[in-house]
Amino acid sequence: MINFIIVHSKFESKEKISSRLSKYLTKIQFDNNVIEPEFIDEPASILKINTLTSKPLIILVATGGTEQMVADIIKDTSLPVFLIAPDQKNAVAASLEIYSCFKHKKNIILKYINNAEQLELELNTFVVVAKAIAKINSAVFATIGEPSDWLLTSKNFTEFGNFNTKIISIPTAELLQEVQSIEDKDITIDEFTSTVNNNCSNEIVTNESIIQSGKVYAALNSLKDKYNLSALTIRCFDLLDHKLTACMGLSLLNDNGTVAGCEGDLNATFSMMIASYITGNPCWMANPSSVSFDDNCITFAHCSTPLKMLVPKSIELNTHMESGLSVAVSGKFPKEEVTIFRTGNNFKSMLMAKGKIVTSNMGNANLCRTQAIIQIEGDLNDWLENSLGNHQVIVFGDITNKLKTFCRLSDMDLIEI
Repeated sequence: MINFIIVHSKFESKEKISSRLSKYLTKIQFDNNVIEPEFIDEPASILKINTLTSKPLIILVATGGTEQMVADIIKDTSLPVFLIAPDQKNAVAASLEIYSCFKHKKNIILKYINNAEQLELELNTFVVVAKAIAKINSAVFATIGEPSDWLLTSKNFTEFGNFNTKIISIPTAELLQEVQSIEDKDITIDEFTSTVNNNCSNEIVTNESIIQSGKVYAALNSLKDKYNLSALTIRCFDLLDHKLTACMGLSLLNDNGTVAGCEGDLNATFSMMIASYITGNPCWMANPSSVSFDDNCITFAHCSTPLKMLVPKSIELNTHMESGLSVAVSGKFPKEEVTIFRTGNNFKSMLMAKGKIVTSNMGNANLCRTQAIIQIEGDLNDWLENSLGNHQVIVFGDITNKLKTFCRLSDMDLIEI
């Protein structure tokens, strides 16, 4: 939810302001995202703003003479703020004065407007990103086991950069205890097996493997509910000693709205949170497996993929590639535009590129089961040179403007290829 404040001088009533700026106000949706405006015209009114600044803010500077009032509203907040400066009644002049004092606070965006349609586009982006940032800052993120030994960028973790995400550690043993407490009969009739059987063809994986994979999914769900988790990442290779994998369980968790990453990768799973919260859809965490400079393509692969991202009737069950155990998933992606990104450098940087899926489901036995070749728009050498780590997050559509706004409001360095 976003709070909306209109700040104006005493020389104009809120009724006249509402009429004068109606073409802009109609573009600001008063619904579950944005609360109807609070009009402020004197410093004494600022007292009632304390509760409003606990949420992201849209502030419309309606007139001149409002500089100190706006300053008093935004001086202590670290939440996203969108300042609107219409080209009337000295609002631009006032906004320049305000912004010059507060632009060092990276959470503030100032937009000068004389076009209602452009305002609507800018506001929609802000609202989506501000809600995502608020959700991330209130999220509980769990690591089940330590990051995998080969993920150097996830070692020595201390905090999520500028974000207030809470992190908890859950021992792998606790997950395994949950798995062992679940009976086979509980899995054969639950939504896991019905989802798998209704959506995936299978000529390789045994029924017993499906049941055991379902137990991992159920156990992960149990931990999610127990700890009120928004996101989790698991040191999944430790499960192989027990002839288990989390591949299908993670796929279905992402399908059902819980961000779930592989191998204890903190940066990639955190990036999945960003993608999921910005788009409202699941995203794919994958290894860059090879590059082709001739056609500017990267081949990506992983054994866990949200089923919702794959073409229906193309989805097949397979074993985990490295071990030949348990259950993984493969299938075709639609040939759509995608955004590829991840965070790095202690969650203070982001690398981003646009691309398009040109082929998928190649069936390469030497790659993880779900496979796709993506042709990127930028320079492949630049992408490699600026790499922030292995796993990348791939989401359908061009979300680059939203990611730019996200980085701007979160004080993150953005590397755009």
